[in-house]
Amino acid sequence: MMIDAKLIEIARDKFWRASVELNFKIMSPYCLDKSMELYAFVFMPDYGSINGAIVQLCELPDYSTNNEIFSWAQRHNCFHSSLNIEPLLKEYNQDYFIDILEDWEITK
Repeated sequence: MMIDAKLIEIARDKFWRASVELNFKIMSPYCLDKSMELYAFVFMPDYGSINGAIVQLCELPDYSTNNEIFSWAQRHNCFHSSLNIEPLLKEYNQDYFIDILEDWEITK
């Protein structure tokens, strides 16, 4: 199932807002492979692993994701996560992003 582009933009706006308020870097959308037109929803260079975190969005009830993005992340030793889009479509919740940052923090 493809997520509607308008919903993706709403979710992206929430990520951008959180990145400014909580002072973390993101790149969104993030091109993984131009030749395949393969894009991740968000890349977080300072979280998840020493090679960053690749984020995809998914929807209930099937939680389907792009396996090519997951494979790319594995080949590049990059943390990968699929986030349910629903919380990102609701009112902005800074605590949601704080939880993500705490969960994906790289411990050195």
